[in-house]
Amino acid sequence: MQRSVLAMLLIIGLSPEMGVGQLTHVRLEDFILPLVLAAWLCRSIVRAKRFEPTPLKLPILLFLAVQIVSLLYGIIHFDNDPTESSLTAAKVVQYYLLFFLVLNAFDTKRQVRQMAVVLVVAGTLSALLLALGIGSVRANVTTARLMGPEGE
Repeated sequence: MQRSVLAMLLIIGLSPEMGVGQLTHVRLEDFILPLVLAAWLCRSIVRAKRFEPTPLKLPILLFLAVQIVSLLYGIIHFDNDPTESSLTAAKVVQYYLLFFLVLNAFDTKRQVRQMAVVLVVAGTLSALLLALGIGSVRANVTTARLMGPEGE
């Protein structure tokens, strides 16, 4: 399971944004992360593994509740696009679930070191792709954003 999580972290660092149908801002991990999460959950249930406690559980759940209320309020009162808004909310939920997956999937210092190496490699490769001209920097009035590989 650790290998699939490490691969997932590498994919998150390098996958470009793309459009799928009418959806924009879709990335490869939007399709892979739910599969990895489902596999991890099934494996944890089969092995009767207890989830690691964290003091962040309550704040995360409160934030997600506020996010859902905000999502519904924006759709009802401000004519926000329900599909795009729901996709953005789902991405936030996915990343919190990824937090819990990483918290529970890595048990030893060696595994945590491997994860740190993968994150550094993903960041370095992303920066290298930008330096080689494969990525891009988009600038607007307030920010400049580093973009990943072509397609983002």
